[in-house]
Amino acid sequence: VAARLEGLAEPGGITLSATDDSNIIANGGAASVGIGFGIGGGGVSVGGWVRRPTQCAASTQAGWGGFAERLNVIRWSALAPRRGHATLGVRSIAIVDITSQKTVNSDANPPQNDASQGLRDCVVPASIYAYVETESDSGSRWPSLLSREPAEKENMTMNVSRRSFIRTTGLGALAYSALPATEWAWADIPSRTGKIITGRKLNVACIGVGGKGSSDTAAMAGENIVALCDVDFNRAKKSFQKHPQAKRYKDFRRMLMEMDEQIDAVTVSTPDHMHFPAAMMAVKMGKHVFVQKPLTHTIEEARVLAEAARKHKVATQMGIQGHSMDGIRRMREWYAVRAVGEINEVHIWTNRPIWPQGMKEPLSKQDVPADFDWNLWQGVAPERDYNPGYAPFKWRGWWDYGCGALGDIGCHALDCVFDVLSLGSPTSVEAVSDQINGQTGPKWSIVTYEFPATDERGPVKLVWYDGNKTPDRPADLEEGRKIPGGIGGQLWYGTDGTLMFSDVYAKSVRIVPQVKMVDFAKNRMPEKTEAPSIGHTKEWIEACKGGAPAGANFDYAGPLTEMVLLGNLAVRTGKRIEWDSENLLCTNVPEANAFVRKTYRKY
Repeated sequence: VAARLEGLAEPGGITLSATDDSNIIANGGAASVGIGFGIGGGGVSVGGWVRRPTQCAASTQAGWGGFAERLNVIRWSALAPRRGHATLGVRSIAIVDITSQKTVNSDANPPQNDASQGLRDCVVPASIYAYVETESDSGSRWPSLLSREPAEKENMTMNVSRRSFIRTTGLGALAYSALPATEWAWADIPSRTGKIITGRKLNVACIGVGGKGSSDTAAMAGENIVALCDVDFNRAKKSFQKHPQAKRYKDFRRMLMEMDEQIDAVTVSTPDHMHFPAAMMAVKMGKHVFVQKPLTHTIEEARVLAEAARKHKVATQMGIQGHSMDGIRRMREWYAVRAVGEINEVHIWTNRPIWPQGMKEPLSKQDVPADFDWNLWQGVAPERDYNPGYAPFKWRGWWDYGCGALGDIGCHALDCVFDVLSLGSPTSVEAVSDQINGQTGPKWSIVTYEFPATDERGPVKLVWYDGNKTPDRPADLEEGRKIPGGIGGQLWYGTDGTLMFSDVYAKSVRIVPQVKMVDFAKNRMPEKTEAPSIGHTKEWIEACKGGAPAGANFDYAGPLTEMVLLGNLAVRTGKRIEWDSENLLCTNVPEANAFVRKTYRKY
């Protein structure tokens, strides 16, 4: 869906009018799409939802209650010459007071030849949200794909703060209101700035304490662990036994609300699809947060969570332990002296997935194990019957829960090159794979990212291989030497040699050919200028206590996660993706934008 809105910052309200324009429905397709706008003294908040066409009129007549089924943040783009007008194919319009949660004006069946007759130029006060639903007759479901840009140069200085308000308030508040079946609404959750903890240990609550979560919990043993949360009490048993003083929960929402004042910091080690709901709630409450990789399940969530952490001034860290190892520090030093000249091409490979992928249909229903809350494990994901092929381990390959091979190891493997070359966001990504289906990732894929030149370097081509696919041998690699296997490896091609990494964490690097490695080590090896890390988890703990920000804090981990997950847009569509990072928008393949954000289930 395309929309044109401008001048949304006039004090006292906005003017909304809508007209039927079938040319702006994406791909000429059909959608039931909602958008919401609200303006307050501090900025603009936004929400939207996608609904089945048959539900549109009924939900509008029902007022607020029908709107909570699907909410997500959207963006606005000032494309129209007129101020304060939107052009949409309209199914229904409602003006909703977000304080009383009542519909104050609506037109559930506006004339389709001139939809604006229903609520033409309706002035919406600052405390009111305007909701518009659109559809055509094929029943396709599309997300809201809108962006807001300043209409005039004098508005440029307000642009960043407005966007931050849109993303943090919009997706945080509106997505949350769609997801929890608890007695608390988003407005009930305290909104605070993070507190620096001094003179005592951190009071830590851990979300997800079995599997990988058990080691993340163990890393907090030097602090005061006050609560443990896991939907599977059987897998959490070891953590429970090690920390018998900690209160036990299955629902992180209840834990955070009931123990609010007793918690300083939170670790999140759940499956990917629940990273954002848990972390976002904790961030809003002013809790410092450690989140396992990938930071979030979707690109949009990564952007929103990073901005929310900045807004609430909390200490953060993503679980990419390689970022605190010596290898990445040495590579910064090597690159500073151009050990192999200018890097222009990078190849990175892995043996992942080491779990099943390529399944095209949901798995058959089986009995849910005792002490395992399947509903809470599914969380915001679409509901389906339990099968051990999803949980506890094999969830990574299922798109509803994980992010495939890229999500599992990509934030580790791509960390060093992202940091050292300051890659930022690519302009395009494309992929080939053995298959495309809506349920799971492929058995293998090869993903090519193109990064633009900067003032410090030229353009860079980055190629990712998974499923045991590997690149060609470097032409200057001596006979008898092999490229690394196992978990994976890397090749960085420069204008004066090649860097070969023996793993995905940059722990061991050699220059190819060996004669150049010998010359570099003898004549050009730089001094070690970077001090070693105090430890990945320790960095975060010290940041919570007023120390320096952790190396993989969300200002770094958010953009890294966006870049990594962008590869999945190409994998899932099989098409070249041209990417507008500022607006989180695929500009040439509209259907790819459905994977930038997601639907949230009430649970």
